[in-house]
Amino acid sequence: MLGDFFNDLAPQSRRRRFHSGVREVPQSWLDQFTHPDEDGELALLALASQAGATVCVGEARYAWFDDAPQQREFALVIADAWQGFGIGSRLLCELTCDAEDRGVETLYGDVLRDNLPLLGLAQRLGYRLLHHPTDATLLRVARALNGPRQQISVPFSCCEPASRPRAAC
Repeated sequence: MLGDFFNDLAPQSRRRRFHSGVREVPQSWLDQFTHPDEDGELALLALASQAGATVCVGEARYAWFDDAPQQREFALVIADAWQGFGIGSRLLCELTCDAEDRGVETLYGDVLRDNLPLLGLAQRLGYRLLHHPTDATLLRVARALNGPRQQISVPFSCCEPASRPRAAC
């Protein structure tokens, strides 16, 4: 299902997600994406029913790296036909809340400069736009966690409320 989701994305959406012109997601990536490290990673899928079948309409995740154990890098993509319905807001909010619950100090994402929808979403959810430390084609969006949660109003017109209340979401 996840492979079909990635491969069905428009070329621009795949480029924005993977920062390159990936035509087909390799099986080794799918294996890694579907087996996150339970201690430091989280993977979320947004699913919908279409023509009686369950399909993936959004994917979000964060991962950690040995050189920055108190930080997590996130990635997010929504199926082209499902963009603009609040799914990305919901997924990024859930990632943020989960990272904060786990004691992560900073959640960040590296975003192509032309990805205005994700840059705007991140700003609305309290992320700061920063220069990327090594790549001029990217901006880094980052949010410090472990402080008082900010009240953020996010419309979820197509999503059911979260199963557990979130102060920041």
